[in-house]
Amino acid sequence: MENEHQNYQSDTRQRLGAGIMGIFLMSFGMPFTLVPTIIIPEAISSGNSLITVFLICFSIPFLLAGLGVQYAGLTSLWMAFFPNSKKALKMYQKMGHIERTDEKEISIYWSSDSSTERRNEEIRTEPVSIRPPKPAEQTTNIWDNVEVRKP
Repeated sequence: MENEHQNYQSDTRQRLGAGIMGIFLMSFGMPFTLVPTIIIPEAISSGNSLITVFLICFSIPFLLAGLGVQYAGLTSLWMAFFPNSKKALKMYQKMGHIERTDEKEISIYWSSDSSTERRNEEIRTEPVSIRPPKPAEQTTNIWDNVEVRKP
């Protein structure tokens, strides 16, 4: 395995999603990859060379599309199983998740707070101002003038 010893910490949900997507893409691409194995024996047994050439040429795009989808699935599975490999880091760079593969830059990027965490921290640190109660004769609300008897 080509492992770079870097501190890249990927989220478990992200890896699980990449694994499920990889399995889905591999399964989705398999029928397209198998189309030539279904069509070509029928084309050869027909005996007509024009139909044989047409069906072979017709099945090539299916083969290429299936292999392309399976390659995307394999890449996704590779990113899920080996997040620190050179290929996975290159894919993360292409997707825009990381800009440099420097160990320090990666650890700073993934350890920073998200915008939601920063917003929650700002809300928690704002001082709460409590207004003093108004005297009973100055209020206009009826519920402010009600006296509560203590038992």
